[in-house]
Amino acid sequence: MKDFTTGATDNSIIEHVKRFHDTYHNEAVIGKFGFTNTQWADRFLLTFTYSNMYQDIQTGVTQDIVFGGKYRTGYSLIPSLEYHKRDLFTKGLDLTFTANYNRNVVHNVDTSSVEYNWRGETRPMKTPGEQSYQHTRSTNNNWNGTLTVNYRIGKVHLISFNHVANWFHRNNQSLLTADVPANAIPKETRKNISGLSYRLMLSEKWNVSAFGKYYNQFVAGPIATSTAEDEYVRTTRTVDAWGYGAAGTYFITKGLQVKASYEKAYRLPTNEEMFGDEDLEMGDIGLKPENSTISI
Repeated sequence: MKDFTTGATDNSIIEHVKRFHDTYHNEAVIGKFGFTNTQWADRFLLTFTYSNMYQDIQTGVTQDIVFGGKYRTGYSLIPSLEYHKRDLFTKGLDLTFTANYNRNVVHNVDTSSVEYNWRGETRPMKTPGEQSYQHTRSTNNNWNGTLTVNYRIGKVHLISFNHVANWFHRNNQSLLTADVPANAIPKETRKNISGLSYRLMLSEKWNVSAFGKYYNQFVAGPIATSTAEDEYVRTTRTVDAWGYGAAGTYFITKGLQVKASYEKAYRLPTNEEMFGDEDLEMGDIGLKPENSTISI
């Protein structure tokens, strides 16, 4: 803990203190409207969500430094759609579709002119900003969609297709000073994951399935061209990968089942991992998908 009287920091001394500047609240209002069991839909649902949050930021990524004036505010507007229909056009053909749009605006504020320690003591700073002087607004637009189609052929065969799409776009703006060059370049991702599977169920005792997946991700954002990080250009990259697998189950007795499966899988980087949170977390736009081989 930093002692403002002596100016020294001694991490070997254990001192019990009360947490402060640690408030968090999140309120949400949700409205739903829809239809069920109609001729054209088994379920059709429209949902609208509004949420608002406030969060005190007490520490950075470690607890060596404590903040007393740094905070974050934000709100989200989320309309969404859900549609489901069994036996669409023909018997055995089921379709499920979901989509939502999330407009999220976040303000990161760090304008305090005093420094805090864990005792809650303060001392003036020469320049404002406990970590970095800022009041930035991040405007995030996120579209998501999922389509699932199942086709049952009798009681033995099941063919399934699934597609997940995501599009993300973020703009940053400083509300205190002239914008840094990086804020002039938006951060974007587009993800598409498609899967096709076949399941064979010859009896109630056993079944087998095989599947394949296609992964595609487009990423765009600023990258520094100078060591001083005062010049940026827009960089883009696209990643493609194929995954696959198989699984099977067998009931030896009514209460005893054995399973076996194999999968070559990929995990695409998230928006936070690539772009950070524009405050405490630094992203890496060059992250590549993780891949794994799983056998059970």
